[in-house]
Order: sequence, then C-alpha cells, then structure tokens
Amino acid sequence: MIRLVDDIPALEIDKKYLVIGDLHVGYEFEAMRRGIHIPPLTRTYKNYIRLLSSSSNASELYILGDLKNTITFPGSEEISELLELLEEINASFKVNLVKGNHDGSIERILPSYVTVFSPSGTVLKSQGRSYGILHGHARPSKAVATSDCIIMAHLHLFIRYGSSKYPVWLIQDTGKLPSFILIPPFNQFIPGMGLRNPRMKIPFFERHLIDFNAYMLDGKLLGGIRNLKGTLELEND
Repeated sequence: MIRLVDDIPALEIDKKYLVIGDLHVGYEFEAMRRGIHIPPLTRTYKNYIRLLSSSSNASELYILGDLKNTITFPGSEEISELLELLEEINASFKVNLVKGNHDGSIERILPSYVTVFSPSGTVLKSQGRSYGILHGHARPSKAVATSDCIIMAHLHLFIRYGSSKYPVWLIQDTGKLPSFILIPPFNQFIPGMGLRNPRMKIPFFERHLIDFNAYMLDGKLLGGIRNLKGTLELEND
C-alpha cells in the first residue's frame, strides 16, 4: 500500500520504505549568487525528516536523485549542508540514494552508511508487489521498467493557478501495469518551465502526462490533467 505523506513531498510504501527526491541541497547558494535570498534549505529538510520519523514506521529512506545541487563537484558550503542533512536522516532511517543528473562525483562526499544505486534505478519488493524507483533522467534497467509500479522524480512538477505555484503528485493507475507515480520535488524553490505540449511523454516510457491525475501535497485529488489543462498550468524542469 502506498501512502502520500500529508503536506510533505514524500511517499511511504507498506510502512517499510519512504521515498523522496530532488532535494538540490545547496540550491540557496546558487540563488544567492544571482541576488535571490531564500531560507536555509537544510533547516527545512531536517524538520521534514523529524516529522517523517515521528509519523512513519519505515526503516529505510530512498532519495530519488539530485541530492546535491551542483552538477560537478560542489563547494565546501554545499558539502557541509549535505553532510549535516545526511546525519539527520541517518539518525532515523537507513539512507539510500538512486543517483540523479546532479549527483556527479557524489561518492567522493558520501559517508559510508549511504547505499548508492546507479541512475538506472533499483526495485523494492513488498507484499507481492514490485516498485521500480529511479530519478528519471537515464534509461531504466529492465527490472525497473517491468515493475508493477514505477516511481520517479526529475520533472519538478508544479501547477500554477493565478499567481501561485503548487507542487503536485501525478499518478496514473488504470489497472494496467505498470502504474506510475511522479513525485514532487522536496525542494519547493526549484524553478520549472511552462508545459507547452500537453502530450509530453514521460522520459523512456510511452505514457503521456495528460493521462495522469494530479494530487495536492495534502492528498486531495485535483483531477485529471486532461480536464485541468485549460485552467491550470503544469510546469516541469
């Protein structure tokens, strides 16, 4: 059973695994260099992790890529923030990382307690179902692509209503395997760009975003993208 955690961009699988993605630790330093000041992200993330620890019985946490923000090797400030956050996660969960396109050279930074998976993803199995998890920028392994449910990040999904922007879950579960879950970014300051083509396909899969349902972070169903596209702007990065 999958549970969307209320008001936090995280999902829980069978009370065993938590899944998050697109943290982009250190993004505030990039923003600051462009004259944009945003709150310290690590402080927010640590609060999220404490809430997850108190509300979930999961023993493992999987990060679906883009743990760090700098694509190449990061500076000392970003490394310090990254290690501080990982210590917080490790205090409550076994830490796993499926590499994303921003995670180059990250093995040189990570503590030994972090298990790292390649960008092609990995498969979690629970209660007779398989869950293929990956960042989404690279071709999935055959095992991931043939899972019962595929969970991926990378797209930084938001909707825009008026002048406000909201992160969303996109879910497709038609009864035909695999089902899909596209997770919103843990970092809610990451920018996106307007979706000009509502028939856009998920990378490496023959599924169109227009056929998905959108859910808010509190789990409320907004409706199908096919019906919402006239009033809401879907964004992706």
